[in-house]
Parts: sequence; C-alpha cells; structure tokens
Amino acid sequence: MELRVEELRQEAEKLLMDVWNILPNDPNERVYSLYQIVCSQYETDPRESHRLYYFCSGFPPHFGTGELGHNINVGVGKMQRTLLHFAAEKNFQECTRKLLTFGFVDVNVGDSTGCTALHLACREGMKEIIKLLLKHPKVNINARDSTGCTPLHLVCRKGFEEITQLLLQQPESDVNVMDSTGCTPLLLALGGMHANSKACREGFQEIATWLLQHPHIDVNAGVITPFHLAAFCGNDWAVSLLVQHPDIDLYSRTAHKEMTALHMAACKDDADIVRMILDAVMRKTDPMWVRKGQFLSYQAYEQRLDVVKELLQSPGLDVNNRDERSFTALHLAVLRGHVTIVQLLLNHQNINLDIVTKCISDNDLERIRGWQEDGDWKKTPCPRLITYIPFQKVAGMTALHFALELVEEEAAIEDRSMEGMTGVVNVLLAHPNIDINIENENGESPLYGPLRRKLGPILIRLFGRYEDMVDPCVHLLRSYCKKGDLDMSLIDPVMEKLHTPLNRLNLKIDAAKFDTLPLIHKAVAVGKEELLSVLIDIQQLDDINAGDGEKRTPLHSAAIAGQMKSIQLLLIHPSLMANHEDLDNTCFLACLYELINIYLPLVSCSKCKQLVQSSIRT
Repeated sequence: MELRVEELRQEAEKLLMDVWNILPNDPNERVYSLYQIVCSQYETDPRESHRLYYFCSGFPPHFGTGELGHNINVGVGKMQRTLLHFAAEKNFQECTRKLLTFGFVDVNVGDSTGCTALHLACREGMKEIIKLLLKHPKVNINARDSTGCTPLHLVCRKGFEEITQLLLQQPESDVNVMDSTGCTPLLLALGGMHANSKACREGFQEIATWLLQHPHIDVNAGVITPFHLAAFCGNDWAVSLLVQHPDIDLYSRTAHKEMTALHMAACKDDADIVRMILDAVMRKTDPMWVRKGQFLSYQAYEQRLDVVKELLQSPGLDVNNRDERSFTALHLAVLRGHVTIVQLLLNHQNINLDIVTKCISDNDLERIRGWQEDGDWKKTPCPRLITYIPFQKVAGMTALHFALELVEEEAAIEDRSMEGMTGVVNVLLAHPNIDINIENENGESPLYGPLRRKLGPILIRLFGRYEDMVDPCVHLLRSYCKKGDLDMSLIDPVMEKLHTPLNRLNLKIDAAKFDTLPLIHKAVAVGKEELLSVLIDIQQLDDINAGDGEKRTPLHSAAIAGQMKSIQLLLIHPSLMANHEDLDNTCFLACLYELINIYLPLVSCSKCKQLVQSSIRT
C-alpha cells in the first residue's frame, strides 16, 4: 500500500509540473483542477483518488475503509467545501459523476454558508451538473443555506429559465418557502425587495408564469405579497398575471402599514395598474371593498390626478368615505390646494360638502407621529399613509373651513400668492349645495377666518352666497366690503357676533357694542362715511335716533367729532330727529357752537332752521 501511494505521489508531482502554469491562481482551485485531471487520466479506484486529493492538498491521508466515507465529505479551506462542492461549482462533470457513484458521498453537506453542491450549481447556472445532482436519490432539493435560500430561490433570482423548469418538475420542490427576508421564489422572480431597481420593474416573466402555473403555488405568500410588489414597482405584466390567478387575494394588506396593492399603485400614480386592479375587483368580488376603501383619500392628498379620475369612474364608489377622524377625500384635496382634483370630486353626483371632521386626541397625535417617523419596509419609498392628517385639534371643520384657513396662512404668514387656495375657495363656493353657516367646535363659521385676516376679496365671494338673506349684519358686511375699506376698529363689533351661524343672527347693527359705543356711533365718530351710508340704508336698523349710554345720538357723535360729511348724511335721513338732547339737555348744534366753519353752513338747512327756531321759542 505504501509503495502504491509513493507511485501516485510521483505521478502527481510530474503532472503538477506540467499543468502548473495553466491552473487557477487560487490554491484550492488548483488542487481540485489537478484532481479532475488525475481522475480523467488514471483509472484509479475511489479510495486512492480520495487519498491523492488529500495528499495533493496538503492534508494527511487517512487509511482504512471505516474513515473513507467521513473524509470525502469533510470540507477544507475557509469555505469548508468538499470535493463535490468544487466539482459542482466548476462544472467538473466527470468528477461530479464519479463522486456521485460513491455510496458514502453526502450530496446534501453544506459549506460554511450552508450551501450544498446543488446550491452552488444553481447559482452558477451549471445545467448538466444540476441534472446529475437531481438524479441522486438522496438529494434535498429544498435544502436551505444560511440565508434561508433554496436552490429554487437562487435560479429565480438569477433568471435561469431552463434550470427553473428542471427544479419545478421535481415533485418534492417547495415553491412557497421563504428565505430569511420573507421572499418566496415568486417574489424573487419579480425582482425581489429592491423596489427601485430595474429588475424589480421588469422581473423574469417566463419564470413568474411557470411559478404561477405550479399546482401548489401560494400566490399570496411572502413578507409582502407578489401582488403588492408588482403594484408598487409598476410591473404591469406581473399585475396582469396575478389578478388572473384564481387564488389571488385582492384585499390583502401589508402587516406594517396595512396597505392594499391598490393603495400602492394609487400612491405611485400608476393609473394603468389601478385600472387593472379595479377591473379585477369588479369581476371577482362584491365591490363593497372598493366602495369602502380609503385609497381615494390617500391619492387625492398625494395629488394623483390620473388615479383620481380612474377611481371616480368606479361604480358604487363612496366618494364621501371617512377615516377615523372623518376626513374625506375632499378635505384632503383641499388641504393640498389641488383645484382640479377638488373640482373632480365636486362633480361627483354623491359628493357631500358638509361633512365635518372629528377632534384628534393626544394619543392619536402621538401614534401618528410614530408612524411618520417609522422607517419604510426594506427602506424603499413606501407611500405616505398618515402624513395627510393635519395636526389640527379643532373639530367640526368642513372642507371650506380648511380652504379659508389656508388662504389666511398664505396671505398672512407666507406672503405668497393666493391664487391656488383662492381657486379652491371659488370652486367650493360655486357648488350649489355648500352650506357656509356650519360652525366648528369653537363656534366659528367659515366667514370668521377671512374677517379676522381682513381678506376683502374672499369676503366678497362669501357674501355672494348670502344674497337671499335679510340679516342686517350680513347686509352691512357685504356692502361695506364691496367698498374695499376694511377697518378692523369698525368690523370687530360685528365679528363678535359671527361666532354663531349667520343664518341664526337676529341682531340689529346699532346694538353691536364696541368700547361701549354702538357701531353707527363709532362710524360717524371716526368719519367713515362709506360705512355710515351703508348703515343708514339698512331698513332693519333700529331708530337712527337711538342714544348711547349718555343718550347721545349718532348726530351728537358726529358733531362732537366735527365730521361734517357724516352730519350731512344723517340730516338727509327722513327718520332723523335733529332736536334730540342728551343727558345734559344738549342738542347736536350746541356741540358744534365752537366749530363756526361747520355750524354756519348747517344752520341754513331746513332741519337745522327748525331746530334753531324751536330753541328760540323755548
């Protein structure tokens, strides 16, 4: 035996010298290349070939039949690979065939990464080696490496079509096994979890088709289903295949964000895929899922115009669907200031403009912030689900409330053009069914905000909706705002009364107090003739001669302030009583006695003449 080993050693050394320069640089690869050459040129028995391998690789030979089976399955080097590993990976077909004839060879032994010979052959696409390995009666086609991948995972990721067919033809092949990241072979065929890669958008169509045709395929398996992945990545052919599968779950949601595939397609603004999914839903199921889904709200806020158009064409869609805070798609479209989407929603025959929001609790706010700060699945650009919720704790807000608040912010805070939100306000006010009297929980109607910010153009549009009302307060504001002169010192008294719905106001303007003065007194005192002209034209006013706390009439106030034009406007009013006296028994002319430039022209008018004559008689 020792003589035979020596002869083999000498032959190996001679052969090594001849082929050294053409062998790979890696020492391990050189050993196995040499082993293949020796096996192909010498008809050595398995035991001596085994010993030659260990001798050439620097491992001491082990003698004895009892140890032979153990040693041939022992891995060497950093990767701890056996003869079968290297033969399979390097496509050494004759060597692989010979090793597989040994009854003691372990065809399923793994290297340091858990890869079997079949794993390595599949990863490198060695079709003939794979055929040899699959014929072995003990081969485990579902063996998993350290990452949980089976050989089928590897060929689906690489796109090896013929090898995929070979593996799928094996009756024991598991097509639904997940690797450590939750990927099934089908997910990998669609490009895996690399949602931004070209592979994920294109995938391997033939392989995916074969997998979907497998009798045991679970089309909904995976940490994220193939349906979600295809919809998110815009893979239209994959979506088309998946929606036709009889077992597809069109309603499945991701575990983390509770997203459906339709949500994902909508948030990616892919109208074609949205249409495919909606058509499938209508064909396969009761469309209640579409009607009650909240994806319309999400993509309305994300300003996905094409998708909004597609969804609004869906039969039975609930355009007024509310989330847990009663936000509708209209609220969210208004918050983004997208005039076209707002108009599309308003054109829907079932739109309800008067839905009000609910208050967001502190717990909800914390939960929402947590969702916003949480990372997306696999660090891919996941659609925003909760970011549309404004951190607004005031309840009872209609879409018009939000629109008018945003106009205020643009005008007063950011100093930007109001064209965007003004356009939203215009289309809302143009709708015949809008109710502009709804209060929020603070008792504020939509009119309150523009008044607070003195937004004259917006106020004029709002007042246009009150044309059929006779309330003097509304009449006053509408008329006064048309003159473009908004003085908050005069508007504040009226604003104090606008915390209640305008259609319930039963107030008289001259009874609205500000600094203890009725509004008409304040107007004449500061010389606001435009406002005064509006006030005296309102028929619902109380007696124009009503006094303040000291029984002074508006005429007294105008005289004390020396407002000539205001006095003239009051004097021509048919109901004016020019001889009214205050608590000091003083008429208005007495207040003007020292103002000769005003007094003299006035005493020539008929009412003043009568007053003077009456005073003389008295």
